[in-house]
Amino acid sequence: MLRNILAVIAGGLTNAVIVLLVETLNSRAFPLPAGTDHQNPDQLAAALHDAPAAMFLVVLGGIILASFLSGLVAARIATQPRRVALIVGGLLLVTNALNAFSFWHPLWFRVAVLVLPLPLALLGGRVGERRTLPAQGPANK
Repeated sequence: MLRNILAVIAGGLTNAVIVLLVETLNSRAFPLPAGTDHQNPDQLAAALHDAPAAMFLVVLGGIILASFLSGLVAARIATQPRRVALIVGGLLLVTNALNAFSFWHPLWFRVAVLVLPLPLALLGGRVGERRTLPAQGPANK
């Protein structure tokens, strides 16, 4: 049980680190207009509305990578890898939904960040699942 809880935390931290790195790089590649107040929803919405699609594609790429690797990391640690990957994917879905609807994003981006995290975390969980190999004794040759 404790190992599964730690796996969920590790998956969440994996997601946070990857998304933070991608967002940091993205803000340098596609800076918002000078003077944009990030705390002002109207100014932020106006700046994002005028942002190039490439900016959102970079963020989406980060979310895709983070979702997959979060499920993989969690599954490698967990005693119940598929269940833990599902939990991690569900948490990513909730956090992405909160972010996607907290301020303006293009519709295609909102749909993508709501559809992709759960299956990608599950895929990562499946890839990260530890498999035991059959014994290589004389009877198994």
